[in-house]
Amino acid sequence: MNANVSCKLTQLGLDLSVDFAKAWCFRLRSGAAAYESFLRIDMESSVYTQRTVELVKRVPRNRPPWVR
Repeated sequence: MNANVSCKLTQLGLDLSVDFAKAWCFRLRSGAAAYESFLRIDMESSVYTQRTVELVKRVPRNRPPWVR
C-alpha cells in the first residue's frame, strides 16, 4: 500500500515528555523509511509550536526526507 503516516506530537506523548515523543518519532520514522514512505508531523496550536519545531529539527532526515 502506498501510504504515509501523519501524526500530532501530542498523540505521541509530547505533554508527558519531549524525550518520550522524540522516541516515538524515531520509531515511526524508521518504520516509514523501511517502506519508502514518510512521517508527516502536523503542527498544533501555538502552545506546541516551539516544542514541535525543536523536536522535528532533532529527528534525523535521510534523503529522501522521511520526516516532513
